[in-house]
Amino acid sequence: MLMKKKFLSEKFDPHEILIYSSPFNRTIISVASQLQGLYPQYEELGDTIEDNQTEVSKPEVNVDDEEIQNEIKKLNRSALPYSMMLAPIRMININERKIILYDIDPCTKVRDEIKAKHESTFETIKEITKEFKDKYAETLNEFYGGKQVYNMKFLDNFCDAFISSYTHKREMTELNKTGLKEDELVDFCFRYVKINFRDWVNGDKEHVFAHLESSKMMKEIIHYMGERIKADINKEKIEDKYEDYSRPKMMMISGHDSTVSCYQIFLLNALGKDVVEYYQYPKFTTQIAFEVTTTKAFEEEKTEDDYLVTYYFNDDPILNVTFPEFRDKIKPHIWTAKQIDNFCGFENDDEDDDDDDSNKALVIPKRIAPA
Repeated sequence: MLMKKKFLSEKFDPHEILIYSSPFNRTIISVASQLQGLYPQYEELGDTIEDNQTEVSKPEVNVDDEEIQNEIKKLNRSALPYSMMLAPIRMININERKIILYDIDPCTKVRDEIKAKHESTFETIKEITKEFKDKYAETLNEFYGGKQVYNMKFLDNFCDAFISSYTHKREMTELNKTGLKEDELVDFCFRYVKINFRDWVNGDKEHVFAHLESSKMMKEIIHYMGERIKADINKEKIEDKYEDYSRPKMMMISGHDSTVSCYQIFLLNALGKDVVEYYQYPKFTTQIAFEVTTTKAFEEEKTEDDYLVTYYFNDDPILNVTFPEFRDKIKPHIWTAKQIDNFCGFENDDEDDDDDDSNKALVIPKRIAPA
């Protein structure tokens, strides 16, 4: 659809799409599968080999010349004979200070926050752990021939594996042998994982996690929105020249359900929406999307006020505002890299602070304000 509307080129262009993923197999595969949907393996879209490339295609190793010539003929001027689409995916790592909630050991203060949240929900977790043990411990112990310690760590691993398998419709051969009922486990595990989201993320009244998880990437998103809009206002047909990678048409960011939770809360707070009313538990394949549009033609004179940003949760539009209003609401909530360093206790060895005059009055609760 995006290509039919002439928004993206028919053939993948790395200047058009900027792709990020957290460094986990499942998130990398997730964004790769989305790209494969946008750019399926159409033979006519494969890169072609020029005559001079064919002439130098023989490797400098001891191979039979006739054999290599036959392989060259098979290529039939196609650089990728099976039309495989290659795309650069940038890994988000801890050193970029784009915090990933399940890889936060370096952020000591956040670790303390999590410990406190564990304690605050201890009774709830204790009750649901007892429910699991009463229902399933005897069956599981008998099946596996030993006693398991049924605690929070066990339930984290069990429900993570079960929900992943259930969502991907895998045949759970071992589980089926136990005689446990899949429908009951679906209900139980989703109730269990929502405890963490409710109390760690949505129940975090100071929204520490939302700031840490969302700030760095939201700053980039707004930056690239602004660059693209600026190019359109200046009537730059950058798709015709593409001298650099600074103005992508599209950003794709693949993360976790915890990331989506944090983005929701960050955005709802910044945009003045009630978190309790609008927050939705992020199931598998959930997405947050920002779409920038204008009703004016490319040739017409435009200002930033002629561009609208629509914020979607899955297919539901949550808010539609002008780009300046969107930017001005979001920016005060963004923590700078220096503030993240101070809050987490990171050593700040980077002299390049990303504070600016438009980002002085940050919305940070006093109780957790960086030193």
